[in-house]
Amino acid sequence: NCPQVKHPGEKDLSWRNFKIKENLLREMQGAIVGPSRWVAECASQSSILKGKNIYHIPNMLNTNVFRHLGGKEKLKARYRLDADRTVLLFGAADAGTGNANKGFRYLQKALEMLNKEEYQLAIFGNIDKMMEGLGEDHVRQFGYITDEQVLTEIYNAVDLFITPSLQESFGYTTCEAMACGTPVVAFDIGGLRDQITHKKTGYLARRADVEDLAAGIVYCRQNIQVMREELSGISQRYSYESIMLQYVELMERLLYDMT
Repeated sequence: NCPQVKHPGEKDLSWRNFKIKENLLREMQGAIVGPSRWVAECASQSSILKGKNIYHIPNMLNTNVFRHLGGKEKLKARYRLDADRTVLLFGAADAGTGNANKGFRYLQKALEMLNKEEYQLAIFGNIDKMMEGLGEDHVRQFGYITDEQVLTEIYNAVDLFITPSLQESFGYTTCEAMACGTPVVAFDIGGLRDQITHKKTGYLARRADVEDLAAGIVYCRQNIQVMREELSGISQRYSYESIMLQYVELMERLLYDMT
């Protein structure tokens, strides 16, 4: 009786999918891999995967594209960002600022607690009427970005990336921003716990706590240079080579256990 499907019921689409998965996985040998410890833990507690071999390996990132570029002042000028303010970036595709799970409303409320003259908000992705009331001179709207090089330059141009999501299995935008040397402020949930080291590479605020989110923004602003240094080598954690080696090690372990 899934609330996410169009016609929920006792034997709805979710029930039929469940039965298909149950039959396919009943005799499965090998392993299940989750991109975060949270996903792996959820899988281990699920009806279908309970008792299976479940491991955690992060998703990979093209670190040849998403990387620290330097030249922040020039990039700020190129993308018409305020050089005298701390620039906060929020990004979400699809429903964007209107996606309740992405938590833009919490960022909006957090900004009300801060000195507006010290901050500028930049947004990429879709934007809806929730933008009303922030003031045009405090907001830079990039719209939907398809060019990864442009997105990389924006990540490098801004000062902090804010991702107030209520649920994330693996935060790709978080990963991209950190690979570009930009600290991240987020709620302490899901896969973001694996990605952000609290008060070192960003700030993990209590879930749905606006005051703590605002405090995290201020903390990162005050410690931004130290955090950038902490992020200097983090991109290699998600490189193709690093993730490939983890899968090779897992497959070798499984083959050894089967012999």
